[in-house]
Amino acid sequence: MRQSLMVVVTMMVVGCGEGSKQESCDVAPTLRSGSFSAKSALDRHNAIRREVFGDAPLVWSDSLAHSAQVYAEHLASTGQFQHASTKYGENLFASTHRVGYLEAIYSWYHEKSQYDHATNHCQGVCGHYTQMIWKESRALGCGRAIYRAGGFRGGTIIVCRYDPVGNYVGERPY
Repeated sequence: MRQSLMVVVTMMVVGCGEGSKQESCDVAPTLRSGSFSAKSALDRHNAIRREVFGDAPLVWSDSLAHSAQVYAEHLASTGQFQHASTKYGENLFASTHRVGYLEAIYSWYHEKSQYDHATNHCQGVCGHYTQMIWKESRALGCGRAIYRAGGFRGGTIIVCRYDPVGNYVGERPY
């Protein structure tokens, strides 16, 4: 039986703009325009997947999106940040600001530099990236909500789900 690896969840606090101490904020303004649509989330995932293989694009799943949205709203109302017990692959992203899907995807994509396909080894965190490029995953659905409680209150929680699940221990993503 294949065992899926539970991804260590990372939180990113987006802090660009006037008075920001963050040096690399050049991407944020570009990403914010149009970053809330399902099409932009799907297109960006597929662009990332095409970097490593071209024959397995994801399709948007309304049922996965609904499930991700319901869970995002649950997290937002409780102030929590934790994975659900689900049969799907799942990436989470939280920010103290109001952001869209592309900011989350951009964060997960930056884990690419920590993944070595030749050795199938990760230096640090790379499970969000490997779930995005897991070749056997064929469907994607994402949800977004604004936190109403907890330390991220007023910020964003983004949940993306993948079917079938990826990140099986000892297996390469493609």
